[in-house]
Amino acid sequence: DASATQVASGASATLSWTTSDADQCTASGGWSGTLPASGQQSVGPIESATGYTLTCSGPGGDVSGSVSIGVAAEPTVQLGAEQQAVPAGSTATLSWRSTDADTCTAGGGWSGERPRSGTETVGPIDGSTTFSLSCSGTGGSAVAMISVSISDTVSLNWQAPTQNTDGTALTDLSGYRIYYGLRSGAYTDSVLVGAA
Repeated sequence: DASATQVASGASATLSWTTSDADQCTASGGWSGTLPASGQQSVGPIESATGYTLTCSGPGGDVSGSVSIGVAAEPTVQLGAEQQAVPAGSTATLSWRSTDADTCTAGGGWSGERPRSGTETVGPIDGSTTFSLSCSGTGGSAVAMISVSISDTVSLNWQAPTQNTDGTALTDLSGYRIYYGLRSGAYTDSVLVGAA
């Protein structure tokens, strides 16, 4: 018997056996050597599908047993968002799919077990949030991450001037230039607004 019929690439497995009326046993295939009539032994690392045979002999003749241990594919996972920027306080729709995975667990902006594929609405989102999904199977584990940021716009309004600085009527206003930046006092960009 084998402790597993599939393992991750490079992993090991434990073989166990019992016989009766046998004097000795000989291993072949993925292992070798003379072994006792019963016992267990670790084999590996296993890099590809491997067969293990044990032939035991005694006064009544020979008997053989075999087991094959395969290498499981490494899981993959993909995680995406319908929109990667949403208004503050709104929701986002995530979708994901995985292959060769047994379980998936959410982390970051969401949590808990998830099916191997699906779609889910998350939120409300009040700031840039990273969502992760970790999926694992016999062949190992994989993680995917995606960030959803805030896309709010800024609305500005002001009272249009009616006089020049010298007190005369303002009749030739051509427009406004709005300066903006990422920090107060550091206005590195500007936009020209018509005289509406």
